[in-house]
Amino acid sequence: MEQRRPPQREQAPAGRCPHLPGAPAVARCCGCGSDLCAACAQRAAARSWCATCRPAAAPRAHAQRRGTAGSVAKLLVLAVGSILGTFALACLLAWQGATRQAEADRESLAHLRFALEDFYLDMSRYPTTQEGFAALVSPDPEMLGRPLDGWRGPYLDLARVRLRWSTQRGGLSDRYGYPVVYYAGPRGAWVYVAAPGPNGQLDSPALGTAAFDGTSQGDDMVVWVEGP
Repeated sequence: MEQRRPPQREQAPAGRCPHLPGAPAVARCCGCGSDLCAACAQRAAARSWCATCRPAAAPRAHAQRRGTAGSVAKLLVLAVGSILGTFALACLLAWQGATRQAEADRESLAHLRFALEDFYLDMSRYPTTQEGFAALVSPDPEMLGRPLDGWRGPYLDLARVRLRWSTQRGGLSDRYGYPVVYYAGPRGAWVYVAAPGPNGQLDSPALGTAAFDGTSQGDDMVVWVEGP
């Protein structure tokens, strides 16, 4: 039996569309390779297709668009994650810096406590509120021409402590420029020092009175020498 060959696609003349005779070809089908005029060419996946091959190309175009959208979404997620990570790291570093500075401020007040205790060992008392911190660096704290008997100071090393001595204010200032306050009760029943912190205000109620329970509030920093 004679084997019948499949019909061959009729080849269009070069440069002519086989579907619209006489129409000039402007593209070539990426599926079957036939020439296409402007009316027959269909675009999919950034390529030209004929009407027969176009349906098969549509799913590929959709998959390509979906893949592009997925890539953009991943890039956005990575960008947002990077921004959030950078912000979290900055917050952590700022918190660590603030914590270290608070520890340094408390250490400075601790040096005052040691100096006041050394003063007590020599004088058998703590400085009065009138004498204040000046009694730790000068034997004549009130500048009356009457040096204190038994004074063996200076008790405070200003080069070591992280505080500043202000002759205009007559005492010590913290790193923010606010004065550190010395509190002493009658006959030294309670003695402590307080610093106002960054806001420059002493927020703890009853400071300097017998009613103060020793609990600091806000950003105040209180270090006890004698008392609670």
